[in-house]
Amino acid sequence: MRISLRDPHNLLTEGFIELAERRLLFALSRFDSKIRRVTLVVSAGHGSGGEVTSELTVTLGRLPAVRVVMSHAEIDEGISHVAGRAGRAVARAIERDRMSAGGDRRPVTKPLNLKEMP
Repeated sequence: MRISLRDPHNLLTEGFIELAERRLLFALSRFDSKIRRVTLVVSAGHGSGGEVTSELTVTLGRLPAVRVVMSHAEIDEGISHVAGRAGRAVARAIERDRMSAGGDRRPVTKPLNLKEMP
């Protein structure tokens, strides 16, 4: 999985870059074999509120790309939220593809059965 960060307005410090890489790896690493490229663009908002816009595009192998755009007042909040939303969106896209291909009909996560617990 290749991760690229774009910062056209020079908003990202070394700490924010490390945070972005860590959050993206945490949210997307379980789909590493299906992801070709991850691009995060952090830019100044277009309004007068001083918000920061985070746009994340995840390019998947044969599936359409997943794109998540969010605006936040703080850069670190925006990066964390956009990474989490992208992880859930990629999971849904992979699940939809698996179900439409007639694959295994069981959900990705197994429900907890308390009767099986010792």
